[in-house]
Amino acid sequence: AAASRGFPPAGSGLTPEGWSRHAAYMNSLLVRSREQAAIMRAPRLLTGTDLMEHLGIREGPLVGRLLEAVREAQAVGEVVDTEGALALARRIARRESPEKQADGVERS
Repeated sequence: AAASRGFPPAGSGLTPEGWSRHAAYMNSLLVRSREQAAIMRAPRLLTGTDLMEHLGIREGPLVGRLLEAVREAQAVGEVVDTEGALALARRIARRESPEKQADGVERS
């Protein structure tokens, strides 16, 4: 009951200031955990098939790299919809593709 009033539990060896720092730290862990859980539940914006169809690329490591880049951008809020995800994937594909055509995307 003492902890619920902002005091350290009896026998914990923590000062009130130490308890306050500990509680703030634990709160930050909970907040971070909830944020990460929300990221993990975020809807998938693109599939590998989507990338191959829209960008005209072949199945291979590039598709995986593009999906990972889209997922990372989505996690930090840089990409929020399918259109943005495709635009990002297209920019990255143009930079990474070894066999570029006029539009910079590898063709099958």
